[in-house]
This record gives sequence, structure tokens and C-alpha cells, in this order.
Amino acid sequence: ETETSPGEVSALLGASRAVVAMRLHALLLAANAGVPGLPIAYDPKVRAIAAELGIEELVLPVDPLSPEQLAGGIARLLSERALFAQRSRA
Repeated sequence: ETETSPGEVSALLGASRAVVAMRLHALLLAANAGVPGLPIAYDPKVRAIAAELGIEELVLPVDPLSPEQLAGGIARLLSERALFAQRSRA
């Protein structure tokens, strides 16, 4: 089994157009790389960090989360990518 280093994870996220994130650290690493994230709120701390990043309006519930909700969230994130990337950097 090969482990991925934090630097490798940051590089992968930084090369992405957007990130769908259930985990707090994935959302933070994406924001640090200037990549907008679509937060899925499995825990209140994900919603809290999304609010701090100015992207709370994008938060999706983990249960129930329909394929349509996920697809709609991704479509919105990508269509307004520059806006949400800018907010995440602030």
C-alpha cells in the first residue's frame, strides 16, 4: 500500500477545477489552493467552515442527498467557479 503525502494531496487538489468535499480537511486544502469546493455537511464543522469561506449557500445535506442535488450543486459550482474560488481565498 502506497501512502499519499500531504504535498501530493495538495497538488492534486490544486490541479482540480473543483472539489466535492465531505471532509473538513479536503475543503480547507481546496480553498488553500484556490479551488472552489462543494461541501457536503456530514458534520456541523463542515457547515461552519463553509460559512467562514463564504460558500455556505453551496452546502448540501449528507442525508438525504439525491443524485439530482449533487449534480445541481456541481453544475452551480462549475458555472460560478470564479466567484466561489474568489470567496474561498478571502
